[in-house]
Amino acid sequence: MEGRITCWEFVAARCSHWLLYAVMLVMPISGYILATAAARPSPYFWLFYWPQPALIPDVAHAALRIHLAGQYALYLLVGLHVLATVWHVAVRRDAVLERMLPQQHNDASGRGTVAVTMQSTPPLRRT
Repeated sequence: MEGRITCWEFVAARCSHWLLYAVMLVMPISGYILATAAARPSPYFWLFYWPQPALIPDVAHAALRIHLAGQYALYLLVGLHVLATVWHVAVRRDAVLERMLPQQHNDASGRGTVAVTMQSTPPLRRT
């Protein structure tokens, strides 16, 4: 079973990754709308300030609800990622984590160093 994941694991991994991308896209946008609604300036690395559109209370309220939902979705998805890591390391023992991490080498002092070259691993196959 080395290098193979089940269909439900494949679907769960894909869904969780796409949901993480969606949350990471939605959170800054809703946060910007919230900052605008509070009449706070929104600096971009303190180089310039984003423009502040007119305040619309209904939009600000919707942005607050979206931002809070995104916050809890992010907590849930990060927790699922941690559980998936435990699943693959402790239960399945299928070396998924080792394939994702950079390859480690031990030098003469016994301390681990990270290899500079990237290792090529074959893609996982669904079963």
